[in-house]
Amino acid sequence: MTVYVHDSQFMTRRGVVLVAIIGLHVFIAWAIATGLARRALEVIAPPIQTDIVEERKLEKEPPPPPPPEFQKPPVEVPPPDVTIDLPVEAPATTAITAVAATPHPPAPPVHTSSRKRAAPAKNFPNSEDFYPAASKRLNEEGARPCMYASGPAAN
Repeated sequence: MTVYVHDSQFMTRRGVVLVAIIGLHVFIAWAIATGLARRALEVIAPPIQTDIVEERKLEKEPPPPPPPEFQKPPVEVPPPDVTIDLPVEAPATTAITAVAATPHPPAPPVHTSSRKRAAPAKNFPNSEDFYPAASKRLNEEGARPCMYASGPAAN
C-alpha cells in the first residue's frame, strides 16, 4: 500500500504564486479607489492642446486653352498628261432602230447517268426525299463524304 506523503514545508512554490496574485489584485483595487491610476495617466500622457487654424483658400487656376484647330490644305490634283481620243458618234436619238439578232449557241446536252437505278427494297424510305434539290439537278449520286473521317481517304 502506498502512502501519500505531504510536503511539510510552510510555503511551497505554488503557495508563493498564489500570494503574489492575491497581492496584485489588492493593489489594483486600492489604486482605483484612491485615484492613483488617474494621476499616473496625467503624468504619463499630458492633456492634448488644440489650436484653431484658419483654412487657406486656394485660387483656382484657369482651365487650359483648347487645342489649336488644324486645317487641311486643299489637295490639288494636276490634270493627266495622257489624252484619250474618243471616236465621234452621231448624235444620240430616241428613235428605235432595228438590230439584227445574233443566234445563241445551243444549250449543252443534259448529262444522263448511264447507270440504272436500283429499285428500293421493300419497307425502305424513298432516297429521293433526302437528296437536296441542287444535287438532284446536277445528277449527283452517292453518299456524302464524312466530315469526321481521318486518314488518306479523307484528304
